[in-house]
Amino acid sequence: HQLPKSEIAMDCCCFLGLAPRARAAPSKRLRLVRHGESQYNVYYAEHHRDPGDFWDAALTPKGEEQAKLLRSRFEKRPEMIVSSPLTRAIQTALLAVPDGTGRRVVANPLCSEHMEASCDLGRPASQLRFAFPQVDFGNLPDVWWYVPDDCKAGITPEASQKLFTNDGRRESRPDFERRVDSFVGWLMQQPGKDIAIFAHADFCNCLLQRYLSWREASFKDYWMSNCELLEVELRQEDLRNPVLSAALAKASEDSAAPEPKSASAMPAPANRAALALEALRQELSQKHPELKPGELRAKAAKEWKALTQEARAQYMAAI
Repeated sequence: HQLPKSEIAMDCCCFLGLAPRARAAPSKRLRLVRHGESQYNVYYAEHHRDPGDFWDAALTPKGEEQAKLLRSRFEKRPEMIVSSPLTRAIQTALLAVPDGTGRRVVANPLCSEHMEASCDLGRPASQLRFAFPQVDFGNLPDVWWYVPDDCKAGITPEASQKLFTNDGRRESRPDFERRVDSFVGWLMQQPGKDIAIFAHADFCNCLLQRYLSWREASFKDYWMSNCELLEVELRQEDLRNPVLSAALAKASEDSAAPEPKSASAMPAPANRAALALEALRQELSQKHPELKPGELRAKAAKEWKALTQEARAQYMAAI
């Protein structure tokens, strides 16, 4: 029996050396964990902006202590431990489930964070293998984080950083949602039933919303705190739920619709659009200081999407 999007997930994960080794369980008990407090979290809380070059932020000492406090929740060992390859997630996994448990951490880039901030660009796989020899990175390439399709040929870590900083290239929401769906397709084909996943705020928010909000209303827009652990069950029927079906139908309609053309508001260069979006985020951070970084990014993206072409042009003209 083939699961939805399984072929996409398998193509990606076979390339990464992450193919399943045995018959999959029909449902999964997930221990979903957001990483501990990161250095980027602290910087953003103080300055309300992305410095633009805070690559692959690590945990703070407080974040490390938060991760250690999770150990009591892992006295019963999961059958599989999966982590985003971003350093803050790997550190959290290794501190929460110490080495020597008989379960290696498997790094999977499909559960890395929505690439919208500089901290979401990772380190080359060669550096990660040296820093974390106890983690299984499979065939992870050196540039494993999001890169636009038109820039992938010959990409280097330095070139991807320039795309982010100079050209304002970010992972679009549709690209991000497709990646979350691919992760779920891969996850459901793994042999274990009890699986721990160490990931990120936007990633967890998206997974919960698309797959579990149809039967748990609180997951429609749920933002996990640092080192929060949620225990949820992912079932076969969640792969065909009405919330996900509606989202996929809308995405299909949006991709088929022709791009609107406006002589008064021609598309601006990507870097100006990114800077304008950042300006909108800063405005919202002043109005809503209670919002967490992930919540703020989501609110800014939603409001930006709702703006008319003319309103966007006004923002970009002010940059």
